[in-house]
Amino acid sequence: MNRTSLLLALLVLGFGACDSATSPTRAVPLGQPFELPVGEAAAIADELLVVSFQAVTADSRCPTGVLCIWAGEAVVSLEVSRLPSTTAPLVLKTDPESEATGHFQAYEIELVELKPDPKLGEMIAQGQYLATFLVRRP
Repeated sequence: MNRTSLLLALLVLGFGACDSATSPTRAVPLGQPFELPVGEAAAIADELLVVSFQAVTADSRCPTGVLCIWAGEAVVSLEVSRLPSTTAPLVLKTDPESEATGHFQAYEIELVELKPDPKLGEMIAQGQYLATFLVRRP
């Protein structure tokens, strides 16, 4: 068993005892972008940190092919946890001028991208969203 697999197994066991935390489904390196669908979590390798993508709570982005005065934004809700027991909610927005980056302890968490892009007249279900995040130490 390699080091990353061992860390993921320990994090799953550690978070399995918590009611509110989503168990991580993968381990990702610090400083590299990673994708998560709503309802899934990733462990940041060697950091005892877990980022859980809870929901898209608002999405007013301009639909593809439509001319909008304002690009709009989407708001995502995360839960960030660090073993043994520190957990905090974090809200990020797709607008880089707004709150696309948040902080948790010594970490900076950025919402890099949110897919799919909206289409005129179509609702996006929570299960269709896929977000790209980047976790780093500033």
